[in-house]
Order: sequence, then C-alpha cells, then structure tokens
Amino acid sequence: MKMETLYIHDGVAYLSKDLAILNGADKLSLHTVKLNETETENINFNVVGLEEMYVEDDYKENQVVVELNNSLEYLAPSIDFKGLSKYTEVALNQACVDYTVEFIFDNNIKFD
Repeated sequence: MKMETLYIHDGVAYLSKDLAILNGADKLSLHTVKLNETETENINFNVVGLEEMYVEDDYKENQVVVELNNSLEYLAPSIDFKGLSKYTEVALNQACVDYTVEFIFDNNIKFD
C-alpha cells in the first residue's frame, strides 16, 4: 500500500498534480503532502517487552514507540491518554494485558 500524495496550491488540495498546475501552480507554489488514510481501527499495537511497544499503521510507514512502565504486575503505557479515542486507549491497555498474560504463562511465573 502506498500513501496518497496531495498537491497543495493556494490553499487547495488536489489529488491530481496536473489539475493543480492547470489552476496556476508552478514549481515554487506547488507543495505536496502525504495523506495517510489509516482508520483508527487499522492501527497495530505490538508490545516488544516490559519497556516499550510499537504502534504502527497498516502502511508500515509510521511507527511510534510508546514507553511502558516496566511492571509485570500491571504493565501500562507511560503516556497521557488525553485526546486519544476510547478505542485506542482500550487497545493500548489490552495489548499490555495480552503481553503480560502470555509472558506469565510462557515463563511459568507464580505470584504470592
């Protein structure tokens, strides 16, 4: 998958470079921006240890490293959830829970 390129000229975005040029754009006035069409539901959460998780889009173009609190008893992202959708907040926490459960069972860890 490739991200869509938008061509910006005089405050208007075009999907067609030719249309932007026909509307008066030239090399100096034509700007481009990449449009990532990833929906919130298409973001992948991959916990790689007790210290960090990778959050990336379907395009594998954008990856964010989220630090974790390094606690096996209650693994959680060390970020402020302000502004995130409830869906993403739940998905971040669920990825941590899933990793912890799998880690505990794989390593036969018992808590007192």
